[in-house]
Amino acid sequence: MNCEFCEGTTITRKVRKVHWFAHQLTIVDGVEAEVCQGCGERYYHATTLNAIDRMLQTGRQVVKEELRVQVVGMPA
Repeated sequence: MNCEFCEGTTITRKVRKVHWFAHQLTIVDGVEAEVCQGCGERYYHATTLNAIDRMLQTGRQVVKEELRVQVVGMPA
């Protein structure tokens, strides 16, 4: 597959994905993605994203750790 941004070639890799589901941010390890070798852009198959949603919906995931993250806004 070719990257839509830089036209580089992608390769299949397991990555860490930041994923929003039900107003909650989760980091999921070991997600299969097509990653551009040129710019690093990631592409996920719909079946992969649906599988992550199902896993989070059923509560069957294994929580490895919890992180505290600040959310900040830019000044007006």
